[in-house]
Amino acid sequence: GLFVTVTNDTREKGVLVAMHDQFIGWAEGVGWALHDLVVAEIKAVNLKMRRQDYERRRTTKCHEYVLVFKKRKDG
Repeated sequence: GLFVTVTNDTREKGVLVAMHDQFIGWAEGVGWALHDLVVAEIKAVNLKMRRQDYERRRTTKCHEYVLVFKKRKDG
């Protein structure tokens, strides 16, 4: 079977946390193999808000990861 999830990265105290990478490591550790990875662009609904984020030096959410895993076969 397949297991599909959507995730994004985040920041903790200003430091980038690559959540997609951590999730891949966890999934592979419990028996799933990464089958595909899609980087999907998120369209800005309100460009004014995105400009305000840029001026405040915040990272805007402009993409997300679609992770596709396949159950690993033993042996």
